[in-house]
Amino acid sequence: CMRFISGTSASYGAMASALREQMIRNQTLSTKTVEEEDAVPFNLSLLGTADQKLFTVKGKTFAPLQTLTTLEQAQTVVERLKGKGVDNLNLRYIGAFSGLGANTDAASASIRWRVGGTAAYADLQNYIHAQNMELYLDFSLLSRGIVTADKEENALTLTGETMKIEVSGSSTPVLQAQGESVTLRAMHRLESAVIRILAKLRNLNPSGICLNDAGNTLYADYSGTGFNRQAAAQEMREQVTALSTNRKLMVTDGNLYLLKNASIVTDIPLHTAIKTNNAYQEVPFLQMVLHGIVDYSGSAINYSEDRTREMLRAVEFGAYPNYEWCYEETQGKAAAADPLFYEDWLQEASDYYKNVNKALDGLRGERIVSYTQVQQQLFCTEYESGARIYVNYSEKDISYNGLTIESQQFLRVN
Repeated sequence: CMRFISGTSASYGAMASALREQMIRNQTLSTKTVEEEDAVPFNLSLLGTADQKLFTVKGKTFAPLQTLTTLEQAQTVVERLKGKGVDNLNLRYIGAFSGLGANTDAASASIRWRVGGTAAYADLQNYIHAQNMELYLDFSLLSRGIVTADKEENALTLTGETMKIEVSGSSTPVLQAQGESVTLRAMHRLESAVIRILAKLRNLNPSGICLNDAGNTLYADYSGTGFNRQAAAQEMREQVTALSTNRKLMVTDGNLYLLKNASIVTDIPLHTAIKTNNAYQEVPFLQMVLHGIVDYSGSAINYSEDRTREMLRAVEFGAYPNYEWCYEETQGKAAAADPLFYEDWLQEASDYYKNVNKALDGLRGERIVSYTQVQQQLFCTEYESGARIYVNYSEKDISYNGLTIESQQFLRVN
């Protein structure tokens, strides 16, 4: 499909609008509009269990699990956040089933005893529900993990070898752990796995689920009758639709074929891989397409090397706060900073959240219609209601059209 845009309509906003319309026609995007709430969402991932640093005994290498946040401790973190004014929380709990990685098949997993078991899960679920918040249980859909006894479940390469990939999370280097090799699920067995997962979800009844691999993994599978990438994408779309029926769906990264069913997409790119210069500037084109249809956020801010710039970029691109924490300290008392320990982040995150609320309140369901660089280091994002967000990246205050945008701050003008 090609569409030619000319004259005054030849803008990023017009191109984004045209693409959005086409994606809706192709049933890639939903026609829904995000519902406004009293506050913008705060996306928090809590690491329940994670791999520890590898060690070797008698020539064999082990990666034992460590418990970083029990379900009871997760409730404590939520209570602390609520006490600091965070009332609209999307809590993604990682490791309830399979640790940080994917070393257990989600279709046969259960709530780990080491994080508190089903009783602690029920307590956390009830508390989250009472606070009008959302709980997303995180699991891998396409990864079968290390244990692969039933080889009929494994995806195969063109040469007939079992298909594997290396997986790791943003916290892997922080925890001095190592990525693990996991086996990918055969596409012709995906439906039966989803049926088993649905049976487990009926008992747990979470308000939402987070697929940590389906948003960034797509492969041709030569097991059974075979699936090329297009057929695999269609199979994924159908099965994810079944998983997300009557519950909310969070996906990381967000492949296009999952967007229609997603309520939240995390870790979408807010930067390009190419360094910007006078001839090349980053533009929130993807965000202009998605805003108002699905909530989104960038990578967890606590991993950023320049948090101030990352916070400004999120507001500039209409992205909501996103953090990844754990309850236990990971760096020891002598460390200057702990990228994961929640206590170290509570105040900064809650202060940032209050500022984001002021900037983006009432704009969740609106389209971004314009994005411009007003001056050097000064950018403006405009929404369909006419609200404008000015972001100043410079180290000096900037005056523009009677406005003063403070250094490394943002300003909303209605």
